[in-house]
Amino acid sequence: MPDLPPSSVAHALSGRDPTLLTPPAAAASHDYALLDMMNAMRRGNVATYAIDPRGEITSQELEIECHPSPPGSDSCVDPFAWRSPIRQAQRGLDIVAGETGGFAIVNTDDFTSGIGRILNDLDNYYLLGFYTTDLATKGYRPVDVEVKGRPDLTLRYRRGYEIRPDNEDKEPRPDREPLADLVNNAIPAAGFPLRLHAIPMPYSGNRSRVAISLELTLPTAALRGADSERLLDQIRYGVFAIDLKGAKVREQTGSGAHIALRPRPGLAALPDQVTYQLALELELPAGRYQLRGAAMSDKLGAGGSVYLPLDVPDFSRAELAVTDLLLAYADGPHVPVAHDIRSPLPNPAPLTTRGAQPTPLSRPTPTPVVAPVRTTPFDPTLDRVFASTDVLRLFFKAISKSRRPLTATISARTPDGAVVVTFDQPVTSDGTVDVRLPLAQLMPGGYRLQVVVKDGERTAMKEIGFAVKKKDEG
Repeated sequence: MPDLPPSSVAHALSGRDPTLLTPPAAAASHDYALLDMMNAMRRGNVATYAIDPRGEITSQELEIECHPSPPGSDSCVDPFAWRSPIRQAQRGLDIVAGETGGFAIVNTDDFTSGIGRILNDLDNYYLLGFYTTDLATKGYRPVDVEVKGRPDLTLRYRRGYEIRPDNEDKEPRPDREPLADLVNNAIPAAGFPLRLHAIPMPYSGNRSRVAISLELTLPTAALRGADSERLLDQIRYGVFAIDLKGAKVREQTGSGAHIALRPRPGLAALPDQVTYQLALELELPAGRYQLRGAAMSDKLGAGGSVYLPLDVPDFSRAELAVTDLLLAYADGPHVPVAHDIRSPLPNPAPLTTRGAQPTPLSRPTPTPVVAPVRTTPFDPTLDRVFASTDVLRLFFKAISKSRRPLTATISARTPDGAVVVTFDQPVTSDGTVDVRLPLAQLMPGGYRLQVVVKDGERTAMKEIGFAVKKKDEG
């Protein structure tokens, strides 16, 4: 474990404004680097969680930890924590993690509970936002958060933020991309509601073609055209695949789209919001990724982003595997869908939702374009709550090195595992299954749609959750 700063710098970090406190003149260069790191994490909304792999270090074990003693040091076993490098290291992890909104697991052998606390923290949190009325005063500003009437609660949050000078970052950068700026932060930008869906399909070797749906929900009033009938917007969008192993952008795709939607005939009143999807594809090798989708609306003058973890399997090495499950409405998309279609010319053809299927807010006016071969046979829905009158369409692929025939058992199960509906479905020679699932036989509630594929020797399984709502629910 690298040395952490001496106690003077540790106290500086706990003072909530490390930028206003300067380490002593004799401090090592890594002390300044630590302050710079804290500033960078604060600007990037990065919460740090630290685990000391040494576990619990009792006072009796300090001598073992300090053997041999660090060069030039004879205070390693010092009983006073403020003079012991071991205790300073533990305290340093506490401070660094706490100042960024996280916490440290130190001086304990109970790593299981510690990791559980971290996962619980990442899965359960509140995202608070505010606007400052004072942009003239530059520098670091502390932030305090409290829950009134609950002094027993422990709150972890970023302890402050920084207002930078007006001239900072004003010089134009040729490589600066507004869409990339939206996905640079650790937390997605909440400019407007976005949803992201992705499903890898086997392609060639260890590579998969990933079918992606980016869904946007925008206020109808902001998109009204001059004729008060069409809803118009100019959208720039992109999807970036971040390789988690190297923390680099592996692939990216995106374009611009002129959005033109018309109400369907007979629609009495427009809804307050309009939702539509952009369908894209990426080709990725096997690995663990984070997909980051971003979109910018000219009409709103705002942009947003959404993140999605994605595991791309190596289908070429699997004896038997099943892709993720793809769900859609059997009667077609319930929102307009625009496909990222590129012409064979050097410049991409403009994309428009006028070519979308007939849906409540679109009218089909197909444009002759050259479309690539699609990875999936239909456009998925991102909905997971359906009416009992809906009929779903389920699609997946089974990959097998065996020549034995494959059978698929499709079941709807309650959360506790009880089977409500089940049936067997033959798998085609190319490994695909495409079936329709009426929901009328299911009572309102939550379900797990489970698919089990067998080749006689091996078994592969996939599940997806969904819910059936009551007739009177919106």
